[in-house]
Amino acid sequence: MKIGKGIVLTIVDNGATHNFMSEDTARKIGLKFILVQAYLKAMNSPLDSVIGIAEKVDVSIGEWAGKVNFTIVWIDDYEVVLGMEFKK
Repeated sequence: MKIGKGIVLTIVDNGATHNFMSEDTARKIGLKFILVQAYLKAMNSPLDSVIGIAEKVDVSIGEWAGKVNFTIVWIDDYEVVLGMEFKK
């Protein structure tokens, strides 16, 4: 997926409730996000902190382009997870 001038490793997970991006990726591509104090509980995982929220981010996948909201969290497998929120 392309965000700005950067290409990020993305997985589509239609079981995920939101779109997630790693903090490292957000900082690497210069994405501005709002710091928040919130928590996230994934299945079979301990409670974890949400780092921030980025709203209405311009992204493109192939010929599709649009705006996507991201929850900035710690992720170790992918740079971005697109979830059910992406379908809107």
